[in-house]
Amino acid sequence: MGSESLITYCGLYCGNCARWCSHPVLRKLARVLAELVDGQGFEHWMTGLEEFDYREFRKGLTFLGDEGTWLVCRKGCREGDGRPDCDLRTGR
Repeated sequence: MGSESLITYCGLYCGNCARWCSHPVLRKLARVLAELVDGQGFEHWMTGLEEFDYREFRKGLTFLGDEGTWLVCRKGCREGDGRPDCDLRTGR
């Protein structure tokens, strides 16, 4: 995909976005953090806290680290991805 096709309807450039499939940094960092907290045994001593839900936090890390989630864009907005209700895209 050429760089011009990575320019969205609103003028953003997908090539600079952490969600873009060619930028795995966010996914890698989420997996590293998950490995770190698992290795420290957080699931044993952080459960039952009122101010922090460890299970939800860990689910979030799994989601952010997964290459198959909606979070990973594979096409630019002009190529069929992006928010379908975007005002610029729909001409509203």
